[in-house]
Amino acid sequence: ASVSGTTTICEGASAEDFTFTGTPDAVVTYNIDGGATTTITLDNSGEATLTASNTTTSTVNLVSVANTSTNCTATVSGSATVTVNPLPTISIVTAATCDASLTTYTVTVAVSPGAVVTSGPGVVVTDNGSDNWTLQASVGTDITITATDPGTGCQETLAVNSPDCLCPTIAAPTSDGNQEYCAGGTIPAISASV
Repeated sequence: ASVSGTTTICEGASAEDFTFTGTPDAVVTYNIDGGATTTITLDNSGEATLTASNTTTSTVNLVSVANTSTNCTATVSGSATVTVNPLPTISIVTAATCDASLTTYTVTVAVSPGAVVTSGPGVVVTDNGSDNWTLQASVGTDITITATDPGTGCQETLAVNSPDCLCPTIAAPTSDGNQEYCAGGTIPAISASV
């Protein structure tokens, strides 16, 4: 009997299968990561599959195979490993804030060491160093920020909504009323409320 399926995935990706092959209807004994043994029965084409974890790295190790027709058991060796790479992290350092022009806004994020930040068309991305990045986008445009681990290609995303940067509505000022005074008299104060 043999086992295949060695591959590498990113955490949370579609789970991969280990594939056992051998004599049809044989019973294969194996362990995962050197733990307790368990068995799997091959179908009439001599194959069986086992879904690997998509959150942690795991290795299937063959132990033995039993032929159910002859009742013979043989020791076998072989292994397959599904390596699960962690996703980079991304978090908000400074929330989306309107710029002085009120036409753009900026947001600052922190990512895991070495990760690279990108976003959509028209978004200005600035690397501030120390895994700190600033992004500037047009007001009214929601953006998705992507952090990519250049070593593994694994990505994590973060959605950011545009803030409301419209000028607030200001009520017209109101006068406290007309004033009158006599020639040569003291000029009264004129006031208004806003």
